Amino acid sequence: MFCCKCGAQLQADSRFCTSCGNQTGVVNTPSNYYYPKKTLGSGEATASIILGAVAFFLPIPVLDIMVGIAGLILGIVARKKGSEGIAVVGIVISIIGTINALIFTYYVLSGQLFI
Repeated sequence: MFCCKCGAQLQADSRFCTSCGNQTGVVNTPSNYYYPKKTLGSGEATASIILGAVAFFLPIPVLDIMVGIAGLILGIVARKKGSEGIAVVGIVISIIGTINALIFTYYVLSGQLFI
């Protein structure tokens, strides 16, 4: 093993360079050290975003409202499980999609908009 600063040869178990004093970067970690899992988000939060977007663009009255509400429920469940950021995005998109679906369904069912 060699020092990354001065290039001096080091012993395998040394923590500092004997030539320049630079730390070698080798740290002994205990064998029972817990490495936390890195998660990008939960499946519920991702499904909430997708369902909210589908509710916004789905041109089928009443069904788009149900899809938006399902996305909202999944977003709330994901937020309670700890996926803060992506769950909030899913909740917001689902609310917007559901409101859009309600307006669209109202105009279609009242006869003011024809599909």
